[in-house]
Amino acid sequence: MWDNRSSPVTQLSGGQRQRVFIARALAQEAIVIMLDEAFSGVDVGAQEGIVEVLQSLRDEGRIVLLATHDLTNLAQRFDQVLCINCHVCACGPPDEAFTPAVLEELYGSHGVEFAPDLRQVGAAS
Repeated sequence: MWDNRSSPVTQLSGGQRQRVFIARALAQEAIVIMLDEAFSGVDVGAQEGIVEVLQSLRDEGRIVLLATHDLTNLAQRFDQVLCINCHVCACGPPDEAFTPAVLEELYGSHGVEFAPDLRQVGAAS
């Protein structure tokens, strides 16, 4: 983002804006970092970079909370998940929380389609 340091945030792409917002949160050196849809508008390569940064913050002892609707590779990226749909549907390690019943409660019948992949990934880690 250094090359864009003089650009107004409004002129940045969605992914660039996400990285700037995350950088701003990191600059505050907070112990608890809360991110809402941090992967929105971010390409896969940038997502991996963000995940690496978040994991290093976790390893330093910081608490990272991330709200997302994107279940892609979630089981590989996070230690714990909290599934909410008007109430707490599940909480715990991804391989335990992502059951077909919970995914159906969260996403309706389409959520069940994710269940085999998520449980398989969670069991492999």
